[in-house]
Amino acid sequence: MGQRLRFDVGDLWMRIYLEQGSCGNTIARLVSNLQHRFDGALRLADPELDEAVGRHLEPMAA
Repeated sequence: MGQRLRFDVGDLWMRIYLEQGSCGNTIARLVSNLQHRFDGALRLADPELDEAVGRHLEPMAA
């Protein structure tokens, strides 16, 4: 709680920097909120992380 996140944002991507000692659950909550409020098709670039947040249950759009 109270830890800062840094972001790089492009037209079609966002990179999030989590500082050492910060809670990784922060990223999971952010992704969940973005999927719910912004775009359910949101994907993580890393396949293992994408699977970890539950996207493996839905087929990827072509």
